[in-house]
Amino acid sequence: MDFSLIKTLRARMRSQKKRVAEEEATSKKMGPGIRMLPTTEEDAASAAHVKFSSKFDKNRKDKRALICASFFYGTSNSSMPNKKPFGARTREKENQGTVSSSRHKQNSMTTKRF
Repeated sequence: MDFSLIKTLRARMRSQKKRVAEEEATSKKMGPGIRMLPTTEEDAASAAHVKFSSKFDKNRKDKRALICASFFYGTSNSSMPNKKPFGARTREKENQGTVSSSRHKQNSMTTKRF
């Protein structure tokens, strides 16, 4: 074979190896070991035309507002069974623990009397 032909084939193979390595690196960054095809202009155009339903947008806005309100301002969700603030619930549990332990002490003292 001709030297120049072999030289061009090797150059093409090197560039192809580099391209495949770059594609694999981007695929690893994007998700689980699924090899992604290169993007095309058609893909970009079809993605630009995708419209989400208004229900999706409304639900997303409602959930985001609920999370922000409960997280930043300490308000609770009406669907939550216990409407007390988080700190009050933990104090009640601590108090219940001390009451039950004092009751246990009283019960053990009464049994020792007999």
